Amino acid sequence: MEEKRTTASPRKQEDDIGSFQGNVGSDLLLASLDVVAGAIPLHSLPAAGMAVKAAIRVTDMCQQLQGSLDQVDNLRKRIRGLSFIMVQELSRRGIREVTDSLKRDIEQFQNDLGYIEKKLRGISKQPSFLAIFFKNGNKEALQQCLRKVDGSLSHFELPQIPNDTVLRKLENDIRAYCRPLQETSENTGKFIKDIKALLQISEPAAQPCIEFATQKTPFPRCSHTLRGCDKLVNVLADKVKTRLARNDQVLVALLGPGGMGKTSVALAVMNHQSVRDRFIDSCRFWVPCAKAESVPLLLDTLHYSLCITRRTDDTLKDILIELESPSGKSQPHRILLLDGFETPWNLDDQEEIKHILGSLQKVPRLSLFITMRASQPPADHRWDTEYIQPLDPEASAKTYTDIYNEAGKQSQLPELLDAIGHIPLAINLIANYAKSNEKTPSAMLDVWGREGTGISTLETGHIDKLMERSMKLSIESPLMKSSPDAFKVLVLLTLFPAVVPTAHLQQFWMPPSVNWLDAFGVLDGAGLIQREDDSVSVIPAIRTYLVHSNLIPQPILHEFQEHILRVCCSLLSQHSSSPGNPSFKDDKEFISSEVDNFQGILLSATTDLDAPTSPELLDALLTLSLHHRWTRPRLDLIKHALAFFERVQNDKYIAECLACYAEMYRGLNMYAEAIGKALQAREKFIAIHDSSSAAHCLLRIVNFKMFSDISFEEYDSIIRQAQSEYGPDAFGQALCSFYLGRIHSQVDNRSDARLHLETAKTKLEELGKPFELAYCLQSLATIYCYQVYRADPAFPPSKKSLSIASELANQALDVAYQCDYANLIADVLQTFCMILKENGLYEDALRNAREACKIFNSIGNPLGVAQVCFDYGRILLQMNEFKGAKDAFQKALTVYEGIDADNSRKLVCQNILEEIETLGDYV
Repeated sequence: MEEKRTTASPRKQEDDIGSFQGNVGSDLLLASLDVVAGAIPLHSLPAAGMAVKAAIRVTDMCQQLQGSLDQVDNLRKRIRGLSFIMVQELSRRGIREVTDSLKRDIEQFQNDLGYIEKKLRGISKQPSFLAIFFKNGNKEALQQCLRKVDGSLSHFELPQIPNDTVLRKLENDIRAYCRPLQETSENTGKFIKDIKALLQISEPAAQPCIEFATQKTPFPRCSHTLRGCDKLVNVLADKVKTRLARNDQVLVALLGPGGMGKTSVALAVMNHQSVRDRFIDSCRFWVPCAKAESVPLLLDTLHYSLCITRRTDDTLKDILIELESPSGKSQPHRILLLDGFETPWNLDDQEEIKHILGSLQKVPRLSLFITMRASQPPADHRWDTEYIQPLDPEASAKTYTDIYNEAGKQSQLPELLDAIGHIPLAINLIANYAKSNEKTPSAMLDVWGREGTGISTLETGHIDKLMERSMKLSIESPLMKSSPDAFKVLVLLTLFPAVVPTAHLQQFWMPPSVNWLDAFGVLDGAGLIQREDDSVSVIPAIRTYLVHSNLIPQPILHEFQEHILRVCCSLLSQHSSSPGNPSFKDDKEFISSEVDNFQGILLSATTDLDAPTSPELLDALLTLSLHHRWTRPRLDLIKHALAFFERVQNDKYIAECLACYAEMYRGLNMYAEAIGKALQAREKFIAIHDSSSAAHCLLRIVNFKMFSDISFEEYDSIIRQAQSEYGPDAFGQALCSFYLGRIHSQVDNRSDARLHLETAKTKLEELGKPFELAYCLQSLATIYCYQVYRADPAFPPSKKSLSIASELANQALDVAYQCDYANLIADVLQTFCMILKENGLYEDALRNAREACKIFNSIGNPLGVAQVCFDYGRILLQMNEFKGAKDAFQKALTVYEGIDADNSRKLVCQNILEEIETLGDYV
């Protein structure tokens, strides 16, 4: 039974609003919090409202003292931010969810505010002419106040205080809302609800300091109006709600033949208010499984859709590690919609699919909702199964007349709907057919009858036959026949595994002889394609029917397969630049916009052992593999490409592929594997007499070995050998100078390091190599920054060296943004962070660290994340923020322990954490 909740009385709410309107010109955020805190249905927790009222008084006092007392504005901002997250947290909870511990913490916050108010009141009463005598005492009193606020934050175990920008945005939003507000208390409930909604705006920003959420795949819009399914949607939403009340997990399977509206119903359930109340937007995920035609593709789809940032060669492990609770903390309830799960489930590797599904089911607080074209759910008795049924006659008629209103006047419409089985997609197709050909229900019955006798039973096999007949009728309709190119365009679209940008379709993919504009109008009118925003695709059930039927003549099928392969190879060839090239950003974005289509086309063309090959096809495979290297390292395509190159026995492409493979392993922090592939690539380059590429493999090995413990002499020997093999290659010699600078820097020989790096910088500038130049500038900035720790007569004094370091880092950052390579940008931001720290600009340093961490997270570079967490912890230690520092070092250590690299920093993390532990209760 649902527990009763108390609310503030109407009189009390009117007083709150009056108070709020009186504060519109003052502190809007706190005034809004005061209203919301008063309306929270927690009669047993008066401390929340009292704390906010105390916060209002304290911030007013801070405002008055702002000109006479340092750090008072910082105190004001912290109190406002902490009040915000306290009220925001409480407004989302019910009485049952407010623990005794949380109540005590809120009461303590109220008491702390009383202490702060008393201190500030005493300071405000001091005579101004005696201020100089009270200066040190006031400063200490203010520090005690700040420690009180920080203590409250640590007790709450709530997100970090939102920054001033977030709070200022909230205040502006509230001011915009209040502008038209009249001096009235009408619609009090809506007022409070709207203010609470405004306060939720900043929720994504209020995350722990070094954790960032990647933008998740948005839920698609339903392609047509859902009629007659409200009851089923409510039933399923209620199942989710009631099952979750008893367990931490819900497993729902929505089953039925194609064309029954499973996806539309599932999307409506995910958008149902009761489901949204339990799973906030960031915890509901759509995972489109229809294109997952292999185990690696399913794992990659899960990885992308769930915003997983960890990347190793074990994708399932990466997914599970990020989904499971870190450090024993509870994760929020999350739900995944695995849409079209029949595609991976029906693969030959079903045991692996079972293992993936079973692994997801074991994750605490993770619920699964699947749609499948099947009569049985995946092999697990725990599934709560719902079989989708045809529409009822009333909903069928409404769906039909929504498309073709004239049919509603005809008495034989019910008979036609009976004949087509009340199947949603069949109704959609037949209604579009009737509309485009101006056919009455009676005439449509004649057309339907010519296709075969009616089927009265609605078992799965019979429904499939009804669907096939309705699709065949639509494809062979007079409307389709009126456009000679409509069927060709339909076949073309069927060959793409993912949606196609409309602009690309008409500019690149469409054969010149095809009148695509006319064909699009016909296909749209027949209801055979779906268009969303700026993309187009074939309706999944129709694509499946076309792929598995004999409706497409083989000559037409082969013609279009060859056509899209030619276009695919040509487009990849035109967009094959690398970082540093002026067109790299545009090329990267172009390939990313259709990466699933490119990969699907190339895999299809190179899987058959007897498939013909060409230089263009080899180039395309290598280009797409390199694109993965520069964006998201994924090993499934590079493995396939290497096997294909070996099958056709092309040593040049084998060597290039192995070199790319090595860099991917480096991106995944798998250094032993990276070195192995680099050595193999070197052997191949030597075999084909490409000495520069062979020498470059040596420098790759130096780069990979920098994360392990080897001697300076070994580094130096490898680089000297590369210098010899490069010969007159100016770019190669510049790279050797760069790496010599790096290894000298690593052993703290900064004078020689600067000499080599300055040489490399000059050569790279002359050669116009911005990508490598950015790394060189970053390394120079780093060694100038080292002057702070150990003075070197060859360098300017510390202050001047830091100024030079900042200038070099700024140059490196400018060049990095021009190159548009995320790893490089994050690396330079991290260096900048260190320089800002040494300049004492801690807030700026933390901001750069957060931005670097966000980028490393988005591209899946766990080592980068660990390095940033390490630096973040060092900055917080400088600020005496021990709790935050402990959290940062713990996160860094967790990542280091999972990576075969940087044992030195792992040991430093362990030592620092032990030191922090000795501080005990002070932390």
